[in-house]
Formats: sequence, structure tokens, C-alpha cells
Amino acid sequence: MNSLQAALKTTITLADVIVCQGLGGPMNRLYSYILPPELMGAQVGSLVEVPFGREQKTGLIFALSVKDLGDEASQIKLKEISALRLLPALPASYLAFIDAAAKHYGLNAAQAAKSIVPFTLLAKLQPALCLSEDLEGLKASAKTGKNITEKKLRKLIGEKQGFLEKLWAERKITHSLAEPRQAQKQTPKITLNPEQAQANTAIQRALGEEQSKEILLFGVTGSGKTEVYLEAIATVLAQGKQALLLMPEINLTEHLYERLAARLGEGHVCKWHSGLGEKERSDTCLKILQGEPLLVVGARSAILLPFVALAVTIIDEEHDQSFKSHQAPYFDARILAGLARNSGSVLLYGSATPSVALFERAQRAEVDLLELKARHGAMALPSVQIVDLREELACGNRSIFSRSLQAALKKIIAEKKQAILLLNRRGFSTYVFCRDCGQAIECASCSVTMVYHAREELLRCHQCDSVTIQPKTCPSCNSARIKYAGLGTQKLEEEVKKTFPEADVLRLDRDSLRLKGEIERVWSWLQDGERESRAQILVGTQLLAKGLDLPRVELVCVLQAESGLHFPDYRARERCYQLLVQAAGRAGRRERQGMAIFQTFEPEQVAITLAARQDYLAFFEQEIVARQRFGYPPFASLLRFVFSAPKLETSKNDAQLVAEALGAEWGDSIQILGPAICPVARRKDQYRHHLLLKMGVSSVLSLEALGRLVEGLGLRSQLSFELDPTDFL
Repeated sequence: MNSLQAALKTTITLADVIVCQGLGGPMNRLYSYILPPELMGAQVGSLVEVPFGREQKTGLIFALSVKDLGDEASQIKLKEISALRLLPALPASYLAFIDAAAKHYGLNAAQAAKSIVPFTLLAKLQPALCLSEDLEGLKASAKTGKNITEKKLRKLIGEKQGFLEKLWAERKITHSLAEPRQAQKQTPKITLNPEQAQANTAIQRALGEEQSKEILLFGVTGSGKTEVYLEAIATVLAQGKQALLLMPEINLTEHLYERLAARLGEGHVCKWHSGLGEKERSDTCLKILQGEPLLVVGARSAILLPFVALAVTIIDEEHDQSFKSHQAPYFDARILAGLARNSGSVLLYGSATPSVALFERAQRAEVDLLELKARHGAMALPSVQIVDLREELACGNRSIFSRSLQAALKKIIAEKKQAILLLNRRGFSTYVFCRDCGQAIECASCSVTMVYHAREELLRCHQCDSVTIQPKTCPSCNSARIKYAGLGTQKLEEEVKKTFPEADVLRLDRDSLRLKGEIERVWSWLQDGERESRAQILVGTQLLAKGLDLPRVELVCVLQAESGLHFPDYRARERCYQLLVQAAGRAGRRERQGMAIFQTFEPEQVAITLAARQDYLAFFEQEIVARQRFGYPPFASLLRFVFSAPKLETSKNDAQLVAEALGAEWGDSIQILGPAICPVARRKDQYRHHLLLKMGVSSVLSLEALGRLVEGLGLRSQLSFELDPTDFL
């Protein structure tokens, strides 16, 4: 009688498995397999090898159940799990996190796991194994006492189901421990000022109580929030636990890593982002699963890692929209961090300009509020000047540099300091048109104008990223009178070099960062002591406002400060305010008070005037009243539907069909805005309509029920929906 027949006599253990399909990730459903007696060491969260079609695939056991089958046993035709991977099981808290994320985003368990679990990486994990001394025969065959991988060991022993798994369960096979790193000289701690010390005391108390708690560290730019983070992280590592520090940008991750490693020791700090090689990510993932005390500093995807002993999660620059994914299912790392909290862990947010929604929760005491009202070292916040560009034009100044900016830059150059010029538009010219027929050159696949990029001498679509060569004549009337209009960072860089040849000029935006190693080159350029004999001007987009700590920067200017204010987004004022305050905060962080200049055609805009005063509380009080009056978050939940189809009528009709079905099903409990054509009406050759659903924050409408309703409508469009959308284009 084989093992399967023996197990089927009375009971059988069934495993619901999420199967990994290589680069495509797991399938969108669970598959049932029989867990043979030889592999009874497997548990929920174990990684296993399963037969799938004609291949062996890696799977994750999501649930186990014992069935009393009786006479029906002969009817069962399920396949057996082939092997148990010699890896630590994913912790129960991680599986609970997957389940919570599935419910929040209206997904089934397999769909959520597909988007969360780093399956491809886990499937390839082959840590070095160490064989115990009483396995001399096997060690001799392997010709090594350690550093043999699971794959090689299985090939060596052949088809002996359960043999290695038994040795693994008996701890006769273990993972080889990495050689301990030599102790490195660590940078000394900085003495906390009274405000920092008070905030640190509150955070340490929360860590000591081991109660799940959310804390907002609300500190002005340059107030030393990172030093407070470091104190919390050091405590967690000393307890033998794990910490996670999320940053809004990959480039900030690299920038901060050196500082963290210098303070905590390189062996205790790991990076995590999409730009890392597979080996580095594999090593980090294994350390996490083995429960090593370490800090992971990374971009938003780091929240998806299977932490075993996560005690504190820190979200720096919490206000930043980069924490929200722009691909379905549109995960938000800030939301996931709340769902991922273990019992007793602390979730710490930090920002000088926290999101309105989070600050409103702090006002209701749902989140503990800690404040740092002054800059570290008693440095003053930068002085801010608003320049009315209408007055500049009236005085005959048609330059992109206001008179105030020109004077300030000349002073920076004379004193050999650094300045930042921020323009939130990439490229050289933002649109290209014919001066004879007036036709602007649009993307062939999207209903937007192409942007001219001078370095590559091509036009690029900022929606689908398609490119076309620089036109010599108008594609509409064949005229050679082509005009390049608008201002982008490439043109700004050129104008700065032309106007201020005495200064070194460098540009930092997503186009320049396409070059490998560019961020390291920029950082080295800014830190190079030999360059202190010349002034430096850094030109770029909003990347420059994201947490960079540049000691020699004494001037920041935001050109076109009102850009983004008129976007079709209820958060437009909030985003404008945050960008301006964060940009100004890069100035004067060390020796002398810095200066910021906001150039604008709309100086009376509240977001601009309050940003100049750096008065967050006044801005919040005005913004929260408007949100409540018009029924926007945090006083409602939003759900955006986007319908895409090759024909305009198809997307329009499907949007109308869904709107009518929603109204009929939920009636007065929801508010439907639209349907309407999207501001970007065509993207990647697909015509787009959208509608917005407003619900109460405690709405009983579930995304699962919504999905079932839509599935029964027979839509011909591709439909995506996003909870709490950040993009309305």
C-alpha cells in the first residue's frame, strides 16, 4: 500500500496552495493538493514544490484542513505536494496581512498574494545548507560539510520523498550562518534637543509597552526627525527585532542608506527597492525570514516583505504620493503599513506637511501627535519671498528669472554657495506647434501633446513614453515654421548656464536619472569639497523637494509655483502647499538662514501665501472645511472607475451602464459623479471614460459585491477601479 492509499483510508490532509507561475506570478485562485504523511512538517505559510501541468512549481500553503473521506476516498483525484522547501515558513502575521489587504482592496486571497508576496524571488532562494556531524555519509557524498544548496542536495539523494524534510525538521540540516562582519567604526550619536528628546521619550514608551500604536511626528523641515527615527530603530535592534523605514523615492533610499549604516553598522542595515540585483534582494529576504535583527530601508515595495519580528514601521515624508502604486490593484504603502501591523508594533509617520487625512485623524486622537516646532541647532526657517510675475512683465522683464531671483543668484555665486531651481516640468519645450496652421504635435496613441527633449533630439509622450524624431516640417500642412514653446527643466538648465556661466550647473529629473549611476554622480558632485571654490546650481523637478539634506544650499526658487493648482483633483491645493514648503525647506539647513523665492502669476492663491508663511495649521483649517463642505476625504471614501476601449462609444456606453447599475443597486447610499470622458481622453490607443463613486467612510458597500455586480454586466471595455484615487487624469 503506498502512502496515498494509506492516508486515504480514514482521513486526508488537504492544502490550499497559491501556485507561482514563474515571471507571471501566481494564478488568481487557490489549488487543492494532498499533503502526504512524509511532509507533515509542512504548515500554513510553508513554501512547497507542487506538480502543475507537466512542470514542478513553487507554491505557498495558504490553508490546511483534515477531511474524513470514508468510502468517497476513491473519488479523490488530487495530486500530492512533491516537496517542502527547506526555508522558514512565512509567519502567520504575514498571511493575516495578505488576508486583510484582500478584504480592503476587494480581492481574493490568491489575487492579493500575487500582488504582495515576492514569489519569484522566494522560488529562487537557495541558501547554503549545513549538515550536522551525524550525517557523515551524506556529507561525504556531498563532499562538503556546508555551503551546499537545497537544489544540489536533492539532486544528490534522488527521489526520496520526505527524507530531507525529516532531517530539516530534526535540525540536522540548517542554514549556514554568514561570517560575522568586522565591527565598523560608527558615527557618534547627535545630542537630541529638548523637543526631540520629548518625542523620543514618547516613542520609546510606545515601543516598551508593546501595544499597537500609530504616531505622527509632525516636525518642520530640518527639525531632525531622522535622529528621532534612529533612536527608535536602535532600541528595536537592541531588542533583537526588526525595523522598516519607508522612503518615497529609490534615490532617497540610496542617499539615506550610507547615513544609517554609518550610525547602526552596515551589517544591521539592508536596502530594498526595484533597482537592486537579485542576489542582494535574496540575501535581505532570507535575513528577514530568519528573524535577524535588522533595519530595512526601502521604497514602497518594502512593505510587502515577510517580516518575522517587525516592531516599528517608519514612513518618512508620509505626505508623498509616491507611496501609492499607479498599477492595479493600486496598493498604498501607507494603508498596507496599517494593515501589516503586528500586535505590539508601532507605526510612525513623519512629515513637515502631513496629509490632510492623517492630520485630521491626529486631531481626533486616532493617531498620537508629537511635534518638533523648531529646526535642530536653533537654525531659523528660510525667509520666503513671493514674486508676482505679472509685475515683472509690466516692468519689461520677460526673462524666466525675476529680478529678485537674479540678484539672489548673483549673491550665491559671489559667496560660492549652492542654489536649487525647481520647475515641475520635464523636457525642453512642453509643446511643439506649427506657426502657420497652429496645429500642435500630439502623441499618435494619446490625446496629449508631445514634449521636446533636446538632449535626445526627439519628442516624448509623458503618458505612454513613446518617442518620435524631431520634426522638420508640420505633419499637418508641411510648413517648416515649427515653434518650440513652453519651459521644461532641460531648457531651464540651458538658460541658467547661459545667464550664469560662472556657476557649475547640473540637472536632476527623471530623464537624467535614466542614466545608470546618475544619482550617485549628482550626490558626489554636491558633496565634493574641491568644488567649494565654485558656486553650484541644481536644476530639477519635484525630486529636489523630497528630503535631500544639502548643507551648502542657501537659496531655493520654485518657478511657476502655481503649476498643479488647477489639476482636476480635490487635493491640488494640498499638493501645491506641500511641494512649496518642502522645496523651501531645503534652504539654510546649517550655518545661515536660507532664502526661498516663489515665482508665480497667481500670488493671491491661499496655498502659495500660506506656504510662504510655512503655516501648516492655518492651511489645514481652511482645507478641512472645504473637504467637509464638498464631501471629500477624510469625510468620504472615493472609488474611481476607468473604462478603456478601442472605440469611444464602447467606453462611453459601458460607463453609463455601470453608473445605472450602481444607482439601481445602492441608490441613495452612494453619490455617482459622471460618467464623463477622462481629461486624457485617449491613452495607448484606448478611449477612456470614468466615473467617481462617493461613499460614506462607514459605507456597507463592499468591493467584493461591487465586483460581482460588474461581472454580470457583460462589459466590452477594460475596467479598472481604484480606491482613494491619486490620479484623476
